[in-house]
Amino acid sequence: MFFKPHEVLEAEHYLKQGNPRAAANALLRSKRPDHKDVVACKNLVLQQLVLVARQEYAQGAIWSAYEAVELARQLAPLNQEDAVFAEQVIREAQLRRSKEEAVEHVYQQANAWLGQRKFADVVRLLEDFLRGLSGSTLRIAEARLLALVVQARIHMQNLERYLAEVEQALEQGDLVRAHQLLDGEIRNLVAEDDYRYKQLCARVVEAWSLGVFQRLLERARAALAQRDLPRALLHWQRLMALAPEHPEVQQLTREVVEAEKQLRHIVPFQAVQRREQRWVLDGNYLVVSREQVVFGVPRVEGIDIPLLGQLSSRHATLWRERTRYYLRPCLNKQQQLCWVQVNGNLVRDVCELRSGDRLALGRDSASALTFQFLQPVAGSGTALLMADVASAKRIPVANGACSHIILLDEELQLAPQPVGAIHLPLKKLPCGLRFVWQRPGLFWQTQGGRVLLDLDDASEGCDQGAVMVPMELALIEATDDDESEGQWLGKKLFGQNLDIARDSIVRLKLSPADG
Repeated sequence: MFFKPHEVLEAEHYLKQGNPRAAANALLRSKRPDHKDVVACKNLVLQQLVLVARQEYAQGAIWSAYEAVELARQLAPLNQEDAVFAEQVIREAQLRRSKEEAVEHVYQQANAWLGQRKFADVVRLLEDFLRGLSGSTLRIAEARLLALVVQARIHMQNLERYLAEVEQALEQGDLVRAHQLLDGEIRNLVAEDDYRYKQLCARVVEAWSLGVFQRLLERARAALAQRDLPRALLHWQRLMALAPEHPEVQQLTREVVEAEKQLRHIVPFQAVQRREQRWVLDGNYLVVSREQVVFGVPRVEGIDIPLLGQLSSRHATLWRERTRYYLRPCLNKQQQLCWVQVNGNLVRDVCELRSGDRLALGRDSASALTFQFLQPVAGSGTALLMADVASAKRIPVANGACSHIILLDEELQLAPQPVGAIHLPLKKLPCGLRFVWQRPGLFWQTQGGRVLLDLDDASEGCDQGAVMVPMELALIEATDDDESEGQWLGKKLFGQNLDIARDSIVRLKLSPADG
């Protein structure tokens, strides 16, 4: 396979950006001017330069048109028509060379290119212009233009120095230094379409991605060796997002599948992938996702929300139709309606619930279980049943009991403060947290923060993952929202962003509801 020379790739890049001058400069630096790809590209750039020169000439920009045709003539011989046009431009430029207005015209053009950071074009334009002057006209032009030449050359030298330092940092494997350079003063010097800058950025990102890939792979295998399947799955999911076709990722997939088979009956964990699965949020909220749930006493088959109290085995049914909720009492053993009240009124048939309604289950007012029904987000089917007495945990779950119930529809939005479309405010949270049903199952997503997958000095942060129980989300606020991508990436490389106070990490437990 034959590859195009680097200077041809650079020239093609500039042509796509509409900058044939930079493309010509790249080709003129070629050490293989007779290479067939270089020759072919020269002809293509020549055509674009002549086209630009014709446009500039038509607009009265004689000196920039002159500079373009001179650059084109250095690339390759012009055809007859273009040669006639070039001679016309050169003659007119020579006639205007001695005129003071030509100096002002060139000054304005050079200033415009300086603003666009086209420093090489500025130097070429001004030196070509000054070369043909003499006498008093030359002195006037030098007084006006030489400062621009010096300024452009200094910028070119600084830019070249910075680019060389980036390349050196890459060769030494110092990605943090490379990022600091690319995100520093160099951004005030480099043109938007600069080929070398874009290539160096791509090389740094590629090197960083490779480092992240290797660390994730090592941690996934370490988690498998420790029989920590949930953590291994989290790392494996990130690897699948980075490089799903990579042979080592495919091998890891096989190892994860095999480990899941071996540990399924040993490790008490499961991914939440079905609406029938119940789980506990932060030890105090029973989360149910079915459209219809039944309230009753524990250890009775078919009870979705078991309650400790003087209730019938199957006491009431609650169901969701789109975003509306309905409640209906069940029949007890004597075929009488179970005692259910909404806002103090006895329910004898189907009752549609409104946000703010108060529910009471049980005849005895002293022992009745009371909840407030809430739909905090308009248009959302997710609702809450908040116990009136939070300390009275009357909902038995595995290894404990809950006070409140979350009726999860498509998503549940949590945040430290009840601002915006928030279903449940949790003051302990450092950032927003969203639970959402997707095709594979239930996923968590952070908003304004991240989850630390490990809590050592090389911990990785991520912003989403599958819900598995039991699991613990170690949440931390993303405080550097205003930092640039380069600064963020540089801090990520060797875990530098994890120099944080341990008390700023908030742990949120997701537990199984069933033993």
